[in-house]
Amino acid sequence: MLDDIISKFAENKNMFNFDFSLRPNHDIDNPFTKTSIDIIDSLQQSIAKAEKSVLADVLLDEAKENINFSYKIYSQIIDMTAEDEGLLFKARLIEILNELENKYDNESEQFSDLLDFAVILTNIIEHHINADKLKKAFITTLLLFETVEEMRIRNIHIPFTLEFREYILNNHLTLLHVITAKAHQHNDNEINNFFINEILQYINKFAHNKNLEVCFDMLYFASLLTNQDTAPVISQAAAELQKHTRHTTPKSVLNYINAGIIYADKGSDDMADYVCKNIKDYHCISNIAYTCILVDDIECAEKILEFFLENKRIPKQFKLSFYQQLQIVYSFLQNEKKFANIAKERFALGDKNAYFDAVEAYTSLGVYEQEKAELHNIACRQVPVYDYCSLLADNKEFNLLIDRFNMIKSTKDISEAVKFMDDKGIALYDDNTNKRLLNILEEKTKNYKKLAAHVKSLLDLITV
Repeated sequence: MLDDIISKFAENKNMFNFDFSLRPNHDIDNPFTKTSIDIIDSLQQSIAKAEKSVLADVLLDEAKENINFSYKIYSQIIDMTAEDEGLLFKARLIEILNELENKYDNESEQFSDLLDFAVILTNIIEHHINADKLKKAFITTLLLFETVEEMRIRNIHIPFTLEFREYILNNHLTLLHVITAKAHQHNDNEINNFFINEILQYINKFAHNKNLEVCFDMLYFASLLTNQDTAPVISQAAAELQKHTRHTTPKSVLNYINAGIIYADKGSDDMADYVCKNIKDYHCISNIAYTCILVDDIECAEKILEFFLENKRIPKQFKLSFYQQLQIVYSFLQNEKKFANIAKERFALGDKNAYFDAVEAYTSLGVYEQEKAELHNIACRQVPVYDYCSLLADNKEFNLLIDRFNMIKSTKDISEAVKFMDDKGIALYDDNTNKRLLNILEEKTKNYKKLAAHVKSLLDLITV
């Protein structure tokens, strides 16, 4: 009926038609959905041909719409020193903090501005690191740490402060580690001393109980940059910092810092031996291993991680972290067998992403069929039904999917299986997999009136 109405409306009107359908098979004649099109590459070519005045107008319009973006553009157009760029970003951070301090609205636009600017600065930091502009990257990173503390000092809405702190800790502590590891490789005394001094200044101002772990990590990063003159200063700072806490034994912190000093002075072999004998804190071990990865001392990282995994009882959280680092190591060393086995161990600990790593690696080695059953058994024990069925569907392992459905017993698992059918399973038409899965659920939901009715409606849907 509606088709007739539309046809009559369009009759003799010679209208332009646009195909709005987003179905996968409707992209055939669209030049922008071809897999060969790389939008960044195309953009680069277009920019090379464009008039500068046109580009300038576009950038200026964008800057007017987004003040945070304008700071990014300004810093990149002007040839700025690290200090001047730091002052530029500092000015904007103070402006946002002043606005945020005067607002009590929990949906504050100023906090969104702060998060947006932090993301922009994060991208700038990463760009600087890749370009070996370490001083610029370092100053901007420390400014963001300072911002967290300033929010606390100003008593800015606590949920905002906590959310921003979490964002900075999750991203910028690692970036600071990368910056100092690169500086360790470059070994420029002037840069090293600047970084050490600024880290010590930060610790001196902000070594409160809730920030001690961050300060210990920062001091470790600084230790990587030491020489004979500066190493004693770092050791003294570690001893002083230790006085602020009762929860960490002096020896463990001092050993952590000392490992960095040994690395800076004697190199990776001596440091690896020292770590295996003296370090017991798993967070510290993980950071030290990551340092080795960052500076391409891959065998050193392998030695440390394998030693602790083979010789110590490690809590699940850190065991998983060590396995993740070892996978990076084995990837560098191109040891596919060890890479695959570690992926399987990660999967056994509940890391769902490791399933695909293991499948891909075992497939590459030509032994996936031999390992498939063990991976399946691990998953049936460790991974929730919905998550594992999604993995199997993505990997087109329909026989394993059917086997997993046959194992389902508990009410919770039955509910998860029905939800999976709603979200993904209904579309698994290959070999009538969706119907076979629903037939299994039809039997298992007999004692659950609502679920049984829902399964029947799904069966009716695919048989229409």
